[in-house]
Amino acid sequence: YTRRPFVLTRSFFLGSQKFGTYWTGDNRSIYSEIAGSMTMIMSLGLSGVPFGGSDVPGFYGMPSDDLWVMFYQLGAFYPFFRAHTHEHNPDREPWMQSQRVQTSIRATLNQRYDLIRYLYTTFQQTSVTAEPIMRPMWQSFPDEPATY
Repeated sequence: YTRRPFVLTRSFFLGSQKFGTYWTGDNRSIYSEIAGSMTMIMSLGLSGVPFGGSDVPGFYGMPSDDLWVMFYQLGAFYPFFRAHTHEHNPDREPWMQSQRVQTSIRATLNQRYDLIRYLYTTFQQTSVTAEPIMRPMWQSFPDEPATY
């Protein structure tokens, strides 16, 4: 092939992990979605579907400043990281948020770019070994009881 397509889906099946990425579905801007996204992404990674993410800072609803910050801080470590929202929600552009949120988003995006070589290497490693991109601590440190 001379082109490498990018396929994004929220509905996938056996073999899909070879060609595309997924997002966790149209999530809400509530705190429980933060933990839910992390659980889903890591569970799917351990199941052989490593490339995913969720809508940051939630697809439906209006996040508080704290939720903005928390979602971005976790989202920076998602394999697939994007800000996304429903068309009837208030605008989500970072520059339209409070100064606190803008500062946090800038720091979080800079952190992701600081890690870009690590992320690139991890993606490459995943393509060879099938280890998840976003992995639980016990996988990297199996001899540390605290990671379980």
